[in-house]
Amino acid sequence: MDVDFAPLIELAAEVGLAYHLGGGITTNMLTSRTGLRPGMRVLEVGCATGRTAAHIANTIGCDIVALDAHPQMLTWARREVDRRDVADRVEVVHADARDLPFADDSFDRVICESLLVFVDDPALALREMVRVVKPGGLVGCNEGTLTRRVLRSNCFGFGSSARDPGGPSPGRPALPEGHGFVR
Repeated sequence: MDVDFAPLIELAAEVGLAYHLGGGITTNMLTSRTGLRPGMRVLEVGCATGRTAAHIANTIGCDIVALDAHPQMLTWARREVDRRDVADRVEVVHADARDLPFADDSFDRVICESLLVFVDDPALALREMVRVVKPGGLVGCNEGTLTRRVLRSNCFGFGSSARDPGGPSPGRPALPEGHGFVR
């Protein structure tokens, strides 16, 4: 069963609506479990209205690239960044999660929240996230699935690491095999 999310995405972009499962509680879990620290360079893929990026810049002091494919969402994100007075730490970028416009090994951490279910090829988006995270860096996703279209192997818990020779940390699930994830 495939679901056409385009009307929902367009409505959300028009009114500046963005919500992910668990809200701020799971955002804080994601930031904690990925070990964000001041000065880290972080990519948020699918930033929507920019609330998470602005929150991280404001409360933790990371340098954030907030990326989204929808131009109207980027307008909302820029407004949020300006409202929270974090434009010096948040860069808002228009791009597709399946083709990130960054060099390999560009970020200390890459995060996304409620993105993969809306992407036509979530495995490709995950491979791109892994490609741009530095060796020893982390990719953290706060995801829920709405359909069976997104395979379990494409979804993983908070703070799974990419290219981490030590494997998953205690309390964190193992990485999905394939899709560029290695132990």
